Amino acid sequence: MMKSEGVAEGMNINCDIDGTLTHDGTKAWGEPNLENIAAIREAAANGHTVVLWSATGEAYAKEFAKKHKINARACLAKPDICFDDIETIRPPEFMVILPPDEIGNWVNDHGVPREAK
Repeated sequence: MMKSEGVAEGMNINCDIDGTLTHDGTKAWGEPNLENIAAIREAAANGHTVVLWSATGEAYAKEFAKKHKINARACLAKPDICFDDIETIRPPEFMVILPPDEIGNWVNDHGVPREAK
């Protein structure tokens, strides 16, 4: 396969499944978006790191990758919260994004258990 134009070498590509690799974002195993699936397969074949995720969960993401022959580095459940120093990565109505210096506050405020030291 030829390298896609306009895509930087060795990118980290994180891709949602439902509504992105399928035509329906409201249910699992919707009609596959074959054009998008082919593009993600090509990206992986061209040396990019592909991570698939889904609100349906990790097992579903893994099965989707296997079924559609997507060579994903990882298959994950869609995160509920993301800590990053770049605030504009994703609109807050879809995912909570906080800067790294807020991790401790968020963990304390939400009662997330920490590993014992």
